[in-house]
Amino acid sequence: LIRHVTQAIQKKTIVLAMDNSMSMTAAGQKSLSATQLGLQSLKERLEEKDYEVALATLDDETPTSFGSLLFNKKTSNLSSLLTGIKNAQEGSNLVDVVLVSDGIANQGINPSAITMPFPVHTIGLGDTIPKKDISVKAVYANKVAYLGNKFPVQVDLASYGFSGKTTMVYLKQGKTILDKQSVTFKQQDDVKTVTLNATATQVGVQHLVV
Repeated sequence: LIRHVTQAIQKKTIVLAMDNSMSMTAAGQKSLSATQLGLQSLKERLEEKDYEVALATLDDETPTSFGSLLFNKKTSNLSSLLTGIKNAQEGSNLVDVVLVSDGIANQGINPSAITMPFPVHTIGLGDTIPKKDISVKAVYANKVAYLGNKFPVQVDLASYGFSGKTTMVYLKQGKTILDKQSVTFKQQDDVKTVTLNATATQVGVQHLVV
């Protein structure tokens, strides 16, 4: 009788992830370059301690180093980045993810609303001062409107830095203005809900813009 035992030791894996969207350049090239060098140095130190280190960005392809990154992504889908790491490292001994980002997530699910089976350590990079802005947060409308009937379109507006200021909200179809409404923001950080109305005058799927 011969007994053969094989033992495979799986190293602990750490993923260093970097947001390579265009908004990261707002921190300045000096800060960005220092961060890239710091991550590369961290990778080397972890590998000396016998960790497996993987790199990840918003791109589909895995980078070989952070030094060659181009910060040219027009959207920041951080939830997709984390989910991609989870799928790519399935079966490995993943213990930690270090994510460097400016925190601006403008596509996908809010990353704070998803649960990952590994700790995510975040490093913030960029300007912490909120910028003056007005944005359309959400638009609600029925999927079906009957020909000839009026139907409402509800709009949630968010603003920062426009206390006491007034703006105009338009509902348009092509170049035609279907409805408009004046909105006054009372606070520095304010959210307003307005209801615009339109009439279904055409058959088929219609494209409306707020």
